[in-house]
Amino acid sequence: MKPIKKEQITALTSGRMSALGAVLLTGAIAVASTGCSTEVKADGITIESLCVTGTLDDFTSDIKVDAPEGTNEVKTTEATLPDGIGARLSAQEGGTSTEPSVSVQADTVETRPSDVRLDSEGNITREPVETQPSENVKNNTVSKASFGALEDGTVLVFDEVEEYADFRLNGDFGSIKITRDEYSNVVFNINSNEYKCDISSVRMTYAYLIRNNNKTFIYISVVRGCYVGEINVYELGEDSVRQVGVVSDVITNDYYLNNTKSFMCYEEYGKGGVIVTKRAYKVSDNGMPVHADNLCEVQTSDTVAKVDITGKVVKDGQVTSETRTIKAGETAVPVMVNEVEYIDFKDAYGNIIRADFTKALEEYYDMNDYRWVQRAVLSMIKPVNDNILTVKDIPEGTVRKLDVSRDGKEFFTGDAYTDLVVESYHRDNVRITHGDKSFEFEISHDHAGSYITSVYLLKNNGRAYIYAVSTLEDDNVSIDVYEVTEDSVSYVGVHHGFCGVESINSTKSFVCYEYDGKYGLVSLKRFYKVGENGLPVPADYTFYLSTYGSVKTSKDITGYIVRDGRVTNEQVTVKAGEQVTPDKIVAMQYLDLIDQNGNMIRLDLEELFCEYCESGNYFWMIRAISTFIEEA
Repeated sequence: MKPIKKEQITALTSGRMSALGAVLLTGAIAVASTGCSTEVKADGITIESLCVTGTLDDFTSDIKVDAPEGTNEVKTTEATLPDGIGARLSAQEGGTSTEPSVSVQADTVETRPSDVRLDSEGNITREPVETQPSENVKNNTVSKASFGALEDGTVLVFDEVEEYADFRLNGDFGSIKITRDEYSNVVFNINSNEYKCDISSVRMTYAYLIRNNNKTFIYISVVRGCYVGEINVYELGEDSVRQVGVVSDVITNDYYLNNTKSFMCYEEYGKGGVIVTKRAYKVSDNGMPVHADNLCEVQTSDTVAKVDITGKVVKDGQVTSETRTIKAGETAVPVMVNEVEYIDFKDAYGNIIRADFTKALEEYYDMNDYRWVQRAVLSMIKPVNDNILTVKDIPEGTVRKLDVSRDGKEFFTGDAYTDLVVESYHRDNVRITHGDKSFEFEISHDHAGSYITSVYLLKNNGRAYIYAVSTLEDDNVSIDVYEVTEDSVSYVGVHHGFCGVESINSTKSFVCYEYDGKYGLVSLKRFYKVGENGLPVPADYTFYLSTYGSVKTSKDITGYIVRDGRVTNEQVTVKAGEQVTPDKIVAMQYLDLIDQNGNMIRLDLEELFCEYCESGNYFWMIRAISTFIEEA
């Protein structure tokens, strides 16, 4: 054994190297150089890059190397390195992951459905959507999970501990727990190491651990929007988790997903799932689920032909020479599709008619969207009864309060009033799914956060609106308004300053409560209606007042007694310090209050109006009242 000399290396490369560095890897010392292309290995693992800080005087005197002459083998002894020495390993050998244990949090974006392509055999496959984890934090003091012992083809189903929210799995590899955080990220806890990634929806229904092509994946099935099924795919490294991609409009469960070569999935398409295809999927080399073949069963409601459909009769599974035509308007129920050859229909008499599908393939095929098959089928048929109303069909004056999910994060119509789901996620973000389209909005109320408490679908002046009532963290209440058309959703605006909204049951009159936080003795109750632009506006100029506790006059005030709803000539003065009960303000002209003797007294607000009135801010009335009342 002999000490390493600075600026000299033998038996590793043929050349001399400067700026020596060292790194401790799996109990062995590897010697490297910066600024050159030398390949350096430690215990057979290639070092991809090396970062050295400090000076070599700090540690080279403790490192010894035995390098036999004429060889490229370096034998080393252990040594303790100073702080700041580190290396990154190549993934070329041993399947070692190069993902960092800590990564910068990325901006949150919704993961969109994956692209689609044809593989070398002509089958439809999907390109994965590469998504960096939003956060990826590892505790280096605990053991790493090892999935190498799992056989290829393994599928393990997670136990559901809490609906939509908590899934767990234990095995020889350790323990895995899947949850979600307050920002709607999915959180993986693998042997006490925590990783956070994006997920397309927090309504998790199933989770699977899958071993395929010597890689380990987690599939999480979720429900998003109008009951859209999606599969989120994640790849597990030794100390990392990354999102591979998302497949949309696909539903499966633990009964079907029990192997990696062929498992059944349902694909939905159209409003209310007017057409559903059932077909075999498999796990691809990159982990994404893809079609296993070109066949799919078709399920629909009662349908009729849009156009004449001609084909051969099929009997006992064999195509005959008999030709038959299903006329437009006659019963035509799709049964089976071979997406590159034919489509089978059942006619009104139960006969199976096999029609050519290659023309539809030529017209509708889209390598970027596998749902071209459903679109092609719907070009040939139509539902007998479409019970889902379009926006224009919703009656004028309709007010429909949306149903709410158990966790309070999603609101949905659940009936004939169009397919509509409003989701609150990522704290101040809202996703609205209308039919098969989703629209996302980042709503800022100049507050730390808010949560939606109720949602309404309304029709006023020929336009449909969504009213989302939200409670902010300072207990203020706001109404965010969205306009819904046949194929889009747009943000209209917000009405701030409420402290409460009663259940809305009319577009012409609903009760809201208002107060000014700076003058919190009095709140205003007034009636609102849906305005011409969709925003809530006052229905009239009468304000009903209520106080937070007892109040008294802070100075003498003079007014006239009101009897039987009519003001009299009886003048009365309420002395400073007497308790009063404010009742209402009418047309911003006068205030009615009740004195401690039960008399209704009307005060003229003309002078206060001139002094405090502020256009567009009706809180001036509360400030005006606060000039002569105070807490008792």
